[in-house]
This record gives sequence, C-alpha cells and structure tokens, in this order.
Amino acid sequence: MKIPVPLIMFVLILVTTVSGCIPSAPSSKDNAPAVLPSPTVPAPSTAPPQEEPAPGGAKNAAASQISTSDPSAKSHLQVPLDTATTPVDAVALPIIALVPLGDNKGYTVNSRFPIEGLAMEGTLLRQSPGKWLLSGQFRSDRASFAPGKPSVQAMGAMTPKEGGGLAVTETAGEMIITFPAPLPPAEEPKLPESKVIPFTLTLDAPDNTIFSIMLLPF
Repeated sequence: MKIPVPLIMFVLILVTTVSGCIPSAPSSKDNAPAVLPSPTVPAPSTAPPQEEPAPGGAKNAAASQISTSDPSAKSHLQVPLDTATTPVDAVALPIIALVPLGDNKGYTVNSRFPIEGLAMEGTLLRQSPGKWLLSGQFRSDRASFAPGKPSVQAMGAMTPKEGGGLAVTETAGEMIITFPAPLPPAEEPKLPESKVIPFTLTLDAPDNTIFSIMLLPF
C-alpha cells in the first residue's frame, strides 16, 4: 500500500512543529544552586602580645647609648656653682669691683659683703692726665664697723734675690687701693638707722693704670 506523498509531508511538518513547541527541560545540574565557598576563618594567633615600651623608655635607651658610645658625655653636664657658699673655717671677705665708665673717664665702685647691712659705693675718676680721685662712702647698720683711711701702692711680684730672700718687683701699670676694714660680728645687734662713713683719696697714676680695691680684715 502506497502512502501518498502529501500525507508524508504533512506528518513531517506536524512533527517538526510540535517538537519545536515543547520546551526542553533544563538539566538538574544546571538548575542546582551554586554553592559558595565557605569563608576561611583565620586561626587565633598564639604569639604573645607585643609589650608597649614604658614611658621614658626611649629616653632611657638613648641615654644609655650616649653613655656607652660617647665617653666624654659627662663633660657636657653643667654643674651650677654656688658662689655664695663659704667653706667651713674660711674667712669671708668683701668683694669690691670697679666697673668702667664710658669714654675712659674712670670707674664706679660696686661691693658685696658677707654680712647683710654693709655696703660700699663711690667712684674713681680721672681728674686730669695722671691725676685720679677716689671718693665715696660706706654704709653700715653695725656700730663696730669703722673702716680706716685708704692707701695706694704699686702692685709687685716676689722674686728671689742674690744671697737668699725675696725682693718685691713692681708690676708696671697696676695699683691697688686698700682699706683697713675689720668686719663686725654677724651676731652684733643692728642700729636703728645705718651710719654713713665717707672716704676720699687723691692719687697720681698714668691714665692707663689698672686699679683694684681690697678691704683688709685688720
């Protein structure tokens, strides 16, 4: 029995059409949800925590480094000197300073005494070429303080002389002015008011003379 060709063509078209309308079922492998990798949790560290340096540790380390690498580090330390401290059993004496004035006119007299309540003030002025005048006053709140009259002498150096002994050789351009001025006892009662003791001295000396003043305790 022969099947007509048109029928065969119809069946092929029908099968092709029906098969194209049926959706293909997705594979179970494609529809499976994607599995994300689980995050890796870092294992806790077993190393001991780093200790923070104690305050000032860096300074101490630097100091130790300096002390070992620089042998002269101690020489950089500045130790204050207490000039007001008098050694035990030492005799404290007044300090007299001559402060130069301008234009080489002379000096002003400044003083510092080891006993409170005593002072010396004045000037040493050049009057004319080779002529000088020292004038001023002492102030004291102790009755026993009574400086004597000043005197002047050329400075000298002790040099050995023939046959033994020492000779005084004058030092050119240097003169010293001295006052006999024994200091009163520190425990002496103070006066109600300070007394004033004036002094004056005229002397001959070159204009370029170097002067100094000293108060003698006898």
